[in-house]
Amino acid sequence: MSASDQINNTVSETANESQQNVHWPSALQVIFSAIATLGLWAIALFFLLISLIESFGADGNLDLGTTTLMSAAGFAFLGLSALLSAGFALLRIIGKTIEDFPSLRKLGRALRPPVLILLFPIIWAAGAWAARDLRFSFVVLPPLNLLAVSLPILWIVWVGARKLPSGSWQRKWGLFATGSILSPMIILVLEGFVMIFFAVLALVMNPDLLLELERMSVGRAIGVEESEMLSRIVSKFIVQPEILMIVLALFSVAVPLIEELFKTLGVWFLAGRNLKPVEGFTAGMISGAGFALVETLLSSSAPQDWGLFVLVRIGTSLVHIFTGGLIGWGLVLAWTEKRYLHLAGAYLLAVVFHGIWNAVTVLMGVALLPPNPEGGLVLPIYFIIIGPIFLLFTSLATFIYLVYSNRRLSASQDMPSDAIPEAVEQI
Repeated sequence: MSASDQINNTVSETANESQQNVHWPSALQVIFSAIATLGLWAIALFFLLISLIESFGADGNLDLGTTTLMSAAGFAFLGLSALLSAGFALLRIIGKTIEDFPSLRKLGRALRPPVLILLFPIIWAAGAWAARDLRFSFVVLPPLNLLAVSLPILWIVWVGARKLPSGSWQRKWGLFATGSILSPMIILVLEGFVMIFFAVLALVMNPDLLLELERMSVGRAIGVEESEMLSRIVSKFIVQPEILMIVLALFSVAVPLIEELFKTLGVWFLAGRNLKPVEGFTAGMISGAGFALVETLLSSSAPQDWGLFVLVRIGTSLVHIFTGGLIGWGLVLAWTEKRYLHLAGAYLLAVVFHGIWNAVTVLMGVALLPPNPEGGLVLPIYFIIIGPIFLLFTSLATFIYLVYSNRRLSASQDMPSDAIPEAVEQI
């Protein structure tokens, strides 16, 4: 064999070894996370332009422009989370870890959730004060909104996962990016089809609704505010028993079924990793946190309602994180121990819990509507008081159970794998 042939063979063997050493899951994580980053930042730029037009155009509306700008900041922030997912996956490919960057480790220790959550009251108070002046809130409220929304979510995950194995930073950011980007995309499409089905059903059951929608289009043609027309239609028809039942079926049954099925999609990517149920629990919480964040950021309230909106969304985020952990636990039990009934029980409990939360929220909104002179259901006015108390009590109970689960798990990693959510055993 000639010297040139030997060199060619050596190069070929080296190339083959290099291909075999490539961690393809990490490579795919880099590719898809990078694409998500570019896409989300492009959407953020688009919303930024729309916000500037809405705020400073001929018919400028700073209220609407500020709300749109908060959405733009939300998309930009989600793009940053996807970039971190790509970055940690890239470190895996090149054989590096965060331990190789002492400055990042020091920054991570300084920005610990128990410390950051102390800033939340200050941030919330500053945002509520800034929301009073639209000219000031246009500049200040978007960054304050990001902090006020994300800090409680980060702290809740820390409380639930403290001292529990949660995997590498690559896994955590991959789960978070999947829960905040891929899962919402799938859920949005599916819920869109379901909403169309329920809308058609509502029109079939109450043909007068179609006539009102036609009048709405005529009203727009003559300059009547669309929001005013839509509010009147909702107030008139949602109090009809058959329409209210459809709305409750949509938001209390269909939506929880879809969201709880796909919210923890990131955990599915860990199938075959020989995980422990406790790792499924923490992975599910991280996935639920990502979904809770995107749901809150993309439903940003108008500046006038911002303070109350942020506080209410803490409870909703807690529900998403807790049910995500529950299903993640069930998934790993099903994979490793063939305990499919536990997975079914965890999923059912998450759907019921989520559905009750949504039902109370819908009924609170209906109770706030003015009486309809043409008749219909009239919910007792005291429901406006009972509803928030129920949601607050449920949030506190969920948080206490999350702390309890964490302490039981951290006390002994060798405890039986079905000892986490005892409520599942009672289904």
